[in-house]
Parts: sequence; C-alpha cells; structure tokens
Amino acid sequence: MNAMSKVLNFALVVLGMLYIVYGVIAIYNWIVETFPTQLYSVETLYGLNIPADIGYSISQITVGMLFLASVYYNIVNIKGLSCALVGSFIGVVLLVLQLLVVLANITDFQLLSLIERNAEYNIVNDILRSDVLLGMYSLFILLYMVKSMRSYVKISNINI
Repeated sequence: MNAMSKVLNFALVVLGMLYIVYGVIAIYNWIVETFPTQLYSVETLYGLNIPADIGYSISQITVGMLFLASVYYNIVNIKGLSCALVGSFIGVVLLVLQLLVVLANITDFQLLSLIERNAEYNIVNDILRSDVLLGMYSLFILLYMVKSMRSYVKISNINI
C-alpha cells in the first residue's frame, strides 16, 4: 500500500464517520420533531445546519457506509474502488441537489420581494449544511476515483 492510498483511506474513514454522525443526528432530529417527546433537537453542530429529514439522513448514512466499506474492502481492490466511486458520486449528487435548492430559494425570494416588501431569506442556512461541505470533499474523491478506474479499464482492455 503506497502513501497515496494511506492518505485516501484516512480521508475516507474521516468522511465516512462524519457522514454517518450527521445522518444519525438527522434521524434524532426527525424523531424529536415527529413524535411528542421531551427532548430537544440539535439544529446546528459546529456551525453546520442539520435538518430533521429522514431522506437526508438515509442518504448521508448510505454515503458514509460506502466510504467505510471502501476502506474495509481495501481501496486498491476493485470492490473498494467501486464503493468509493459510488459513495463519492452520491455525495456529489447530494451537493448538486442542495445547490439547486439554494438556487430555487433565491429565485423564490426574488419573486416574493417583487410582490411583498418584507420577504426574508438567509442563504447561510442553506449553504452551511453537511451535504454541501462534505459533498465538496466527495467531489475531490470522485475525481480521483474516476482517474483510478480509468487505469483499471486500460489494464482490462488488453487483447489476448
């Protein structure tokens, strides 16, 4: 195992754990807001907003488990590479989806400000989410995984 794969394994473990932690906190927030309990929701953690959304939490936990599985199956193995590729792809898709939500909220604010004078919107709440910030790191991993998968494809196209 070379130095680059050790750094990539460390990054995948850290990102996988962060995705899972934010997903579990989102499930906790969803349970607190859905069912009548005496508990309080965790709205922010280290400055990142955590929604009470079950779909968000399932997707976050899925990406985290894929990143951890890529380390478990060894990143130099094709199974580990595949887990990291799919996990980083889903992380980037979640990033793009949240950025589209931000764009829709900005457009909604602009339209409402034409009709009403007291329309309010805070872009920071939409940008400072774990799927945006962790998705940026997933983008770098996705680019590296695509490069690594190309080398596997070149090796497998040898004519016998």
